[in-house]
Amino acid sequence: MSVKNLFLLLSFFSATLTYSQFHIVGKMVDETGEPIIGGLVKIHELRTGSTTNLEGEFNLLGLNKGNYHLHFTAIGFHALTIDTAISDKNLELFITMEVSVNELHEVVIETDPLKIDQEQSSLILHAVDKSYIDKNSGSTLLNSIDNIEGISTINQGVGVSKPVIRGLSFNRIAVTEHGIKQEGQQWGADHGLEIDQYSVEKLEILKGPASLMYGSDAMAGVVNIKHSIDVEEGKTEADLKTIYRSVNNTRGINAGVKGREKSFIYKVQGSVLNYNDYSIPADSFTYQGFRLPIEQNQLKNTAGLERHFNTTVGINKKWGFSHLTVSNYHQKLGVFPGATGFARGYNLQQDELNDIELPSQAINHFKVISNNSISVGKDWLEVDLGYQQNHRKEFEEAVSHGFPIDLNDSLGTELKLNTFSGNARLHHDVSKKWEAVVGTQFDYKQNTVGGFDFIIPNYNQFQIGLYEINKYILSKKWVLNGGLRFDYGSQQADATTTPFYYQKQYLATVIRTETIDRNYFNTSGSVGVSYNPTKTASYKLNVGKTFRLPSIAELTSNGAHHGTFRFEKGSASLTPESGYQLDLGYTYEKGKLHFTLSPFVNYFSNFIYLSPSSQFATAQIDGELYPYPVGGQLYEYKQNRALYYGGEFAIHWHKGNFELGVNGDIVINQNLDTQLPLPFTPAPSLNPSLFYELDSLSFAKDVYIGFTGQLTAAQNRVERNELQTPSSSVLNFSSGFSFGKKQELNFRFQVQNVLNNAYYNHLSRYRILNLPEPGRSYLVTLEFVF
Repeated sequence: MSVKNLFLLLSFFSATLTYSQFHIVGKMVDETGEPIIGGLVKIHELRTGSTTNLEGEFNLLGLNKGNYHLHFTAIGFHALTIDTAISDKNLELFITMEVSVNELHEVVIETDPLKIDQEQSSLILHAVDKSYIDKNSGSTLLNSIDNIEGISTINQGVGVSKPVIRGLSFNRIAVTEHGIKQEGQQWGADHGLEIDQYSVEKLEILKGPASLMYGSDAMAGVVNIKHSIDVEEGKTEADLKTIYRSVNNTRGINAGVKGREKSFIYKVQGSVLNYNDYSIPADSFTYQGFRLPIEQNQLKNTAGLERHFNTTVGINKKWGFSHLTVSNYHQKLGVFPGATGFARGYNLQQDELNDIELPSQAINHFKVISNNSISVGKDWLEVDLGYQQNHRKEFEEAVSHGFPIDLNDSLGTELKLNTFSGNARLHHDVSKKWEAVVGTQFDYKQNTVGGFDFIIPNYNQFQIGLYEINKYILSKKWVLNGGLRFDYGSQQADATTTPFYYQKQYLATVIRTETIDRNYFNTSGSVGVSYNPTKTASYKLNVGKTFRLPSIAELTSNGAHHGTFRFEKGSASLTPESGYQLDLGYTYEKGKLHFTLSPFVNYFSNFIYLSPSSQFATAQIDGELYPYPVGGQLYEYKQNRALYYGGEFAIHWHKGNFELGVNGDIVINQNLDTQLPLPFTPAPSLNPSLFYELDSLSFAKDVYIGFTGQLTAAQNRVERNELQTPSSSVLNFSSGFSFGKKQELNFRFQVQNVLNNAYYNHLSRYRILNLPEPGRSYLVTLEFVF
């Protein structure tokens, strides 16, 4: 069905839902009664809204009868959300906004799509908008938020990162975009998040168990990525951004345009980036007992290029909306040659800084997503459908793997994952105090593999879940949240054999993995309470039972994972993870002081983890053991009882134009069977910040200048055969300003790692090579908004 016919069908459907049209009008004022000019009012279900005029007035016209969730935001004020209903007459609202000294409070913070805001939620929520991302811009999207307490990243150089929430990552965190969970090869530490960071306008982060809504892969939390397409009717907006980063000579451009003509909306955006090898504050590194050179302080063959595109078209009607988004993410990266197999000096001699040689990787992620919200009486039905293809290729020299010299194909590994996903949710108000969401979620994955190397087999996986989540307002101070979910899953993987070569000689065909054919049934649930005794204090408690299916990589992997410098071996005997999670929260805000504290405890009865061994990978042939060529250290997936506990805190204080802040986090874990720490755990950290901000300064506005720091403790609680990491400190500088009205120029200048410190990131995939993180980097962005 064409997009045009789809819109005609939905328009026809809307005719069957026609009611008398109503409107919501009102006024937005501050605490003194003065009108707020330029405030935003949005209807959650319709993705449309209005801006307040010079009198603080707003109009939301042409609405059907029904229940609506409204967002109110204005610069310098606490964001506000309210639920209201239109039954048989128009509504008039008088909205009083409270002054905020915390920029995060200018953003609506709620568990979209549950529509439970920060005050009512029993879990800790964070939301950051485009201005925050720009001010804290990192080399990837996730590096822009890793200074938020409880959030870390697993990095490989400057082009790959993946999220860590409270020490948990990989298939334990759900990343969603346009309501659909991002499906790539999440199990790989060198497999980044295939989303264009320059197209993102808002991030919502939920810390804690979220399996009820998002399924088994959300036991640690959710990163919900949002893109704004809010444009006033008859208006068109365009922007152009240029990017430069000195550490690897990044040159990039991002451009976009969006508009609305009556009920038709559209948005088109794209990014192009090229970068060279990146620099580090070191001239050598030590790996496997060898001291190897880093010529010109440049990490050889780490150049790359990126080409990203996304477009959204749709209609906004009084019965709801229907939007269709098509996107394509393409990235090609070189991989540091000292990272594969047994590094030697001869293959580390510097080449052209912008060359991408072997080994390298190319990733293409294509997505089509349909988002729909439909009025059903006074209720709302939301339906999200998605198709994704994640196509990953890793290129290497076959001869280095022991294959005959006449094997000219350099495609070592090919992974092609096709995923079909769907979500359906019905929002129903049982009463004025009781709101319920009933829904279902499914996904079907088909993965095919190729190349001369092996890491995982072909497989199919299907999951479907049914759930109900409730919010009950006990009183003005007490809100109760809870729900239950039932899940079914199935996995089928092919048995696989491959030829084994040793010193270019064929020895035998070896079994890499057996057939997998499994079915799973699981339940999960949670109950929580939010207590708000005063305007200044809030308390939260949540208890959840969670589960997670073992990934195919955990069950079947048996090969060299070169981007992570190890040989990974799965175990077909693994069972689904299950656990109990306790989350607490306390918030205090009075005047210019804001404080949060959020401890947690997680117990897992059968936690799956990747354990480093003291051995190298071998194959047994005719009773003899032969090493896998460039196999590297053997890491095995294991399963034990585990305990995770820790917490986060944040303090922000404003004095005049100064903002002083500090946040920190700590994660401690224990393998309860071996009495050893679990591997790959982030070290405790503190992140201080000091900013000076001015609303206007002669020719400019939104002026800021400031410093942020990253103080990381030593990570000495490691598993056997895992490297310890020393403490470190990093200082960053950030500044910016804007000027203009209809045509606006935004200027941002940053210096990352100001002191050019040589430090190690315990979660970096280059940590095992004793390679420090990138050196001093200057970042300049210019954005024109028309």
